[in-house]
Order: sequence, then C-alpha cells, then structure tokens
Amino acid sequence: MVAGVLADLSADENSLRTGDVIYDLNTYRISSLEGLPAVAAGLQSGQPVALLIERLGQTQFLVLELP
Repeated sequence: MVAGVLADLSADENSLRTGDVIYDLNTYRISSLEGLPAVAAGLQSGQPVALLIERLGQTQFLVLELP
C-alpha cells in the first residue's frame, strides 16, 4: 500500500495516491513490500511502467514514466 506521495504529484489523476495498493509492476506480481524494490531496481529513467493498482476498491491500470 502506498503510504505517501510527494505533494506536487498528488493532484495528478495518473499518479499514485496515498492508499493505493500495487499488485503488478509491468509483468511482475508484487506480493510483498520487499518485492517492489527488487523489481523497480531493474527499471531505467524515462522508461514507461504499467502498474495494476487498487484504488478506492476498484482495480485499474496506471502508466507512468520514470523520471
């Protein structure tokens, strides 16, 4: 679960929000908190990432570009 986000990103509809639950990052299932950094470590700046999240009880995809 996302515990917090940067203030300037929180208003963006296509960004993570506090309370979102991340299930998948690209094609990798995230089954624990420890799994997310392991998968994210292989990503490169500017690369798009697809996240499967749950927000307010609904499952949805977010596509973000890494800074």
